[in-house]
Amino acid sequence: MPGRVSVRLEGDRIVSLEVETTKPGLGGRRALVAGQSGERSGVGFAPGLKALGCGALAGAMLYASFPPVGVAALVWVALVPLLALVEWAGLPWWVRYGSAWAGGLVFWVGSLVWIWELHPSAWLGWVVLGVYQSLFWPVFLGAARAIRRVFVLPLVVAAPVAWVGVDYIQAHLLSGFPWYYLAHAQYANLPLIQVADLGGAWVVTGLIVVAQVGVLRGLEAIRGIGSGWGVVGRRLRTPAVAAGLVAASLGYGWWRLGSASFEPGARVALLQSNLKQELKQSLDAEKILEIFAGLITEAHRRAEARGEAIDLYVWPETSFPYGYVWIEPGLSGEAGERAARQLNPTSTLAQWVERERFVREQLRTWVDVVGSPMLVGTLFFELTSRGATRTNVALWLEPGQENPRIYRKLHLVPFGEYIPLLDILPWIRRLAPYDETTTPRLVAGDGPRWFDYRGIRYAPTICFEDTLPHLTRRFFREMPDGKVPDVIVDQSNDGWFDGTAEHDLHLASAVFRCVELRAPLVRAVNMGYSAAIDGNGRIVAIQPKRTEGTLVARLPLDGRSSLYAEIGDLLGQVCLIGAIVAVKIRLLLAFCGRSGPYLRNVGLGCLPGRGT
Repeated sequence: MPGRVSVRLEGDRIVSLEVETTKPGLGGRRALVAGQSGERSGVGFAPGLKALGCGALAGAMLYASFPPVGVAALVWVALVPLLALVEWAGLPWWVRYGSAWAGGLVFWVGSLVWIWELHPSAWLGWVVLGVYQSLFWPVFLGAARAIRRVFVLPLVVAAPVAWVGVDYIQAHLLSGFPWYYLAHAQYANLPLIQVADLGGAWVVTGLIVVAQVGVLRGLEAIRGIGSGWGVVGRRLRTPAVAAGLVAASLGYGWWRLGSASFEPGARVALLQSNLKQELKQSLDAEKILEIFAGLITEAHRRAEARGEAIDLYVWPETSFPYGYVWIEPGLSGEAGERAARQLNPTSTLAQWVERERFVREQLRTWVDVVGSPMLVGTLFFELTSRGATRTNVALWLEPGQENPRIYRKLHLVPFGEYIPLLDILPWIRRLAPYDETTTPRLVAGDGPRWFDYRGIRYAPTICFEDTLPHLTRRFFREMPDGKVPDVIVDQSNDGWFDGTAEHDLHLASAVFRCVELRAPLVRAVNMGYSAAIDGNGRIVAIQPKRTEGTLVARLPLDGRSSLYAEIGDLLGQVCLIGAIVAVKIRLLLAFCGRSGPYLRNVGLGCLPGRGT
């Protein structure tokens, strides 16, 4: 058969083998082998079942890396079986991607079981979210393979780019769910996580993926010892590179830890109640206030006994049970009654006027008695001639101050504070434990706010806002006067989750905000963990979960800056763009019928006017 054979080698491996022939019916060029460096053929028996086992094993090990199992060291090897699927030659596409999806299901459905704690009917939301999140595993697999094939990059580059890019999608798509990053499993590994100040938690996550590619190549080297030491030596290059990067990151971390110099800051009392959500909702408001009165009194008495003063009391999210009321001056008549009915169908404007007076007097009395500011978490009810709104807020109150300063929560939690797409898809309410009368309809705030007191600037966040790196960073970029916050203060109500692994993951995520922005963070959380964390990510004081008490901590102020505060999530964005470009080109090549792995093949022979 006349024609020409073209072979491309990398080391001792065939990367591609193509035959160009003029024989009729063969269509010119045919790629007989379109592999990649590192691809392996199917193994021995039942490759489909073995591939499925690889996916499931990866999911199970990654699940065990996080609480409630919490074997954090497993995160360094958990994805090795999944990475093997990237290069496993000879697998049908549905076996490859189905195995990855199975691994995602094992991990996400198992990890998110704490969502069921919201309500007995929340099992459907748990399953739906678990299935949705699991789809990102085959997306990662496809992106990694596309990057390998299109840009002819080694797996040690393709895998972290794809994983970080997919993580970035998860952090933003459909309101975002930036939980269970690989980095979060290492939140207690202080030397390692210091590199987060360069590019965010993405850096740590990418480093962990690089290390796991090194493990995979190391296992291949061990298996190939019989092929000669030259082959083994070449296969050990990737483990050596991975080890070098990890060592360099640890070295940077030790340097950053050793160079930190903290100034003593404000003494803060973090109030932690221990109320499950159903109890919090059913308990009499006066009983709830008695709990917080006891916590404040305890902290005040302890501080006086030591001759100290508490500079700030922080309540958990929505812990003040009456809410705060603001009524537009002059509001009356039918417009006022209509606004009142919007908040409660049986209420009147006169009742809201009385509630406004009562709440203001009570909060002013509390602040004046302790003689220090309070940051109070509550709902904000606003009645105007245009209607009424509810907002989740942090109220800053100072002694002698007539009106509080207010931060309105920016990031509302889907199905907790609003139901997405409810007007378009009414059936979606079934995913949450609400009926027509109890459906939440909170309104988001319009931007960050800052509270200055005695030379210290506080940046308030509420609930899961401290898990969103891009949102927390806004408090360090959008200051009208250019003054950077000294302290992040988070108020949260984790009573929905009753001591599950959610508490641990929420705390782990908060640690990264401190390192990324080089700022201390304090958190007052119903059911815990209330904690004080320094700019190195070290937890300097903590109140155990499922306990009631007041945690008093002196804040270590950090004068350092960070690259992440300047560039934000640039690394995640670059990785996402790279993955999208690779996938698009790969799909174009597939559409054109080209199977070669070279970038030079992109669309040149199949676009209109450019050949067949």
